[in-house]
Amino acid sequence: MERWLKLHITATIKACDERKTKIFEDKIGELMNYLDENLSTLDKHILDSFFDRFISVLWESILYILIKITSDKVKVC
Repeated sequence: MERWLKLHITATIKACDERKTKIFEDKIGELMNYLDENLSTLDKHILDSFFDRFISVLWESILYILIKITSDKVKVC
């Protein structure tokens, strides 16, 4: 999952410039839809304590990816 997130976050940030606003919005939408659908399913099928831990790990991974991408001097909005 970390690889998938990194690919989508990187694509989203790279798409972020004035000529590509629509692409940026589409990529954010894709990521949010994916997370919404899959996290809802996961929440319904596991214990709350496991889900909370999973969400914590997920956001830590996203934060790590964003820090890595921005430290690599990728243009950010």
